[in-house]
Amino acid sequence: MEIRYRKAESQDEAAIRQLFVEMLQTIYRRKTVEGYPPGYLNRFFSGGTDCIYVAETSDSIVGFLSLECHRQDGAPFVYVDDFSVGAPFRGKGIGSHLLDLAERYATEQGIGELHLHVERENQQARHLYARRGFMILEETATRLLLGKTLETNL
Repeated sequence: MEIRYRKAESQDEAAIRQLFVEMLQTIYRRKTVEGYPPGYLNRFFSGGTDCIYVAETSDSIVGFLSLECHRQDGAPFVYVDDFSVGAPFRGKGIGSHLLDLAERYATEQGIGELHLHVERENQQARHLYARRGFMILEETATRLLLGKTLETNL
């Protein structure tokens, strides 16, 4: 099975919304969850610095990762807003490849930090992030803020 990776376009919105709901259902262990509010994803398709990468097979989008560039108030960083790989496609390297794209995007933007939140109980994701070099920056009762310093040519 071949997986292709690319920047998302507005016509990918329905598939991204579906993967987001699946992610929330997995995290919160319940079927009824609220997805993105109307219009939330528009900023990722507007041509600004926030973007979404998708992983797709020949017939469907199977994963995505959304990125926000933060340049104000201190050291700039790229924040992984949401990150989901469909359950049948996990463990196949798709998440790692999407993180590679996030790191490349950050360095292309001249930003040397990548941040994300992970649920404290999500051991599979925490293991992935630890293997990728992310360190704990902040802790709350339910979530961890992780960060990774990237090599840039600045």
